[in-house]
Amino acid sequence: MRKIFIVWSMLILISIATVAGATTYTFQPQPRKDMLDLPHSAYFTWGIDWTLPSTEFITGATFSFDNIRNGDDDPNQLYIHLLPYAPFGTTKYWDGEKGGDNFDGQGIELFTLIDLPSSPAQDIIYFFTDEQLAVLTGYVADGNFGFGLDPDCEFFNDGITVTINTVPEPGTLILLGAGMVGAAFYSRRRKN
Repeated sequence: MRKIFIVWSMLILISIATVAGATTYTFQPQPRKDMLDLPHSAYFTWGIDWTLPSTEFITGATFSFDNIRNGDDDPNQLYIHLLPYAPFGTTKYWDGEKGGDNFDGQGIELFTLIDLPSSPAQDIIYFFTDEQLAVLTGYVADGNFGFGLDPDCEFFNDGITVTINTVPEPGTLILLGAGMVGAAFYSRRRKN
């Protein structure tokens, strides 16, 4: 019975430590969080300087648009890529309203928005797949990663946000949980 109590206590404490140790990192483009409303005449890189702490690992990530809408009702596409490197901040490149994906073959394509209406505006949240999370983990290892956005129409929006969710590494959790169980066991033993 005592062993079952210790095992259950350890599992509960590790679960609590996992939830308590979870961290969410939030990033928005600079200097403007709407990336100049993503005009059709340009494409953009958004570079982020950030390194994953060595005691954490990535469990999830999202890429979201607030109130995004097409500038008109013409057919449209917005390509979004995860890049291994991009200059820090937002960089605008002129493409002369050329169609197609200027980031084709660079990094990995996260997703493409197709035929977004001009009304109503929408909040869009894209959840990274497991494969994309693995690529993101590799890209952040050197302290810089980024996104490439190529609009084939003008996309008005109220902001772009990337969130990365992490938890402590399992080894850290096991040590923390073992320490907590040991402290609880010691405390219980002292009471008896």
